[in-house]
Amino acid sequence: MGETSSAVSAGRGVSYLWLQIIVSSVARIVAFAFFARLISVSEMGIFAILNLASGGASALIGLGFSSVVTKFVAENIAQGKKVEAASVYYKSLLLSELASILVAAGFLLSKFPAGVSNLPNSPLISTISILFVIDLIIVNFGQTAATVFYGLLEFRNYALIYTIYTSVRPFMVVLFVYEAGSLVGLVEAWVISDTVLAVYVFLYLWRRLGPPVFRFGTKYLLKLSTPLYLAGLASFLYGSFDQLTLIPLVSLSALGVYGATVTAFTAYIMLVNVFGSVLLPVFSGIHGAKGLEVLEDSIRTASRYVSLVAMPLAFALLATARPALTLLVGGAYQSGVIPLAVLALGSIASIIALSLSPVLIVLNETVLAALTSILTIPLGVAVEFVLIPVLGILGASIARALSMLLSLLLTLYFVRRKITVKLDFQAILKSVLASGGMALAMEAFQLVYYSRFLLPVYLAVGFLVYLLGMRALKAVGTVDIDLLRHTLGPRFRGVCDLLSRVVIPQ
Repeated sequence: MGETSSAVSAGRGVSYLWLQIIVSSVARIVAFAFFARLISVSEMGIFAILNLASGGASALIGLGFSSVVTKFVAENIAQGKKVEAASVYYKSLLLSELASILVAAGFLLSKFPAGVSNLPNSPLISTISILFVIDLIIVNFGQTAATVFYGLLEFRNYALIYTIYTSVRPFMVVLFVYEAGSLVGLVEAWVISDTVLAVYVFLYLWRRLGPPVFRFGTKYLLKLSTPLYLAGLASFLYGSFDQLTLIPLVSLSALGVYGATVTAFTAYIMLVNVFGSVLLPVFSGIHGAKGLEVLEDSIRTASRYVSLVAMPLAFALLATARPALTLLVGGAYQSGVIPLAVLALGSIASIIALSLSPVLIVLNETVLAALTSILTIPLGVAVEFVLIPVLGILGASIARALSMLLSLLLTLYFVRRKITVKLDFQAILKSVLASGGMALAMEAFQLVYYSRFLLPVYLAVGFLVYLLGMRALKAVGTVDIDLLRHTLGPRFRGVCDLLSRVVIPQ
């Protein structure tokens, strides 16, 4: 019963976060399609540099607190210790805000982006620099709050708040860029939207947890978070080393094409990473309340459902890379199609790792969690320096795909050293086979009749083929459908009954 309850909790969390990400991703994709057509391919290269800087700054500012805050808030709330949970949040917010001021000052003194990107210094670039620095100080409020929502298991409220934020923000960017006629509008939209979010979530958590209190030990917080801080920096490099390496080696136009490719890949990978965000607090609660043996069984259950749901997403992107990318940003970015397909193929390893990655943090093995990201970077960079001169942006995508595979192998090795790993290999294999058949069907359909505007049709056909493949392989049983019924509730009973008739042989 306890495992079923945890599975339902995780399933509902995933469903809320997926709804949030789907809605916001659609908004971002539509807005990005307009945005890409408002600027040149070279300006897209500048946009990629700004995005990289924003991601790097977030890693520096976060101090590795995100997973630690989620863990301790979840544990303390489960034990009825509201003040202790509040103390973790406010202490982490205070320390990360101090870090944001220091990071913002560093960017200002470096005259970013002109000072580090060989861009011509001008009033336009100076304005971008000032607004970018202001946003660095503001955006941390919203990022820290997100980890607290996870710890509180308030996935529904989180989904509602951040759906509005992530849906409105990209359209503000389009409007402001159109009005300003330059990328100044981009950072103006960032500052305004991030300020509104910061004020709202701070007041919301004040009402939920009470006024600021700072009892949680700073040394203990930093001791646990320091390895994760290094892991966060490594994770940023792990996810961005391909673009960072490209900056001095290729033109702004080539960087712009690859930046657009990574944007498309990010929209997909955010859907996949929802599982990791939900499993961390769920695993923390299971480990704290029921012990290691139940956690091991929960990992097997998690690996089953992660593979059944997420694996077809990777194969769908692999099969539809061409219509997906060209529909998103236009034919000028056609050279990013094969790199996008390579990234989708590499993400299969990341999907398998999703049910294992939170375990190291739950067990307080933050050093090992950090090493899974840190150790992958030298390999990726070495491969890039060999392949980029020959293959260009395709070489960058191959290096990133290999780093995803190495990260899986390291995660599996480290987790096995601590606990018995029980993955549902049968479910993973069946999902791969059904997803592979789906991808072949989608490719065949495109060979018969191709149009980027038929992307929804390709996806619908692929989804049907995947369900039929699951039926043929007998990958889903009545227990799985019953869990889905408990997760979705009575309003979706008809959908669950229909799905049951399709995927379960009668």
